[in-house]
Amino acid sequence: MGQFSVTVTLSPLMTWTNSDAAKTVTRSQGLQINWSGGQPSSYMQIMGQSVTSTPGVVATFECFVPQSAGSFTVPPYVLNDLPVGTGNVQVENLTANVPFVASGVQYPYSQGGNLISVAKSKYQ
Repeated sequence: MGQFSVTVTLSPLMTWTNSDAAKTVTRSQGLQINWSGGQPSSYMQIMGQSVTSTPGVVATFECFVPQSAGSFTVPPYVLNDLPVGTGNVQVENLTANVPFVASGVQYPYSQGGNLISVAKSKYQ
């Protein structure tokens, strides 16, 4: 395979404006996520994970929301299915797929964006 290049335009990057809310998640109250910026006409991917120390149960959630919404509440019925424990919450915003040509690559595309994570989230 030879050299190739692809350009992905990133503007404006997303900012998670209330990331402190994910440090302690009260599952029965839902989790409000607010952001500004992001790739126009794209989606926000909101993900979370909770892990128990005993017996080692891991559960995750994933939500996709239009970037233009500016906020989303992960509903209690989603969070209540996660165990009490510690984990993380992440918010990611990606550009649309940017196709390019590269010899020997069947479906070449590239994306760009940013991901913000709150590690050590406490789910209660």
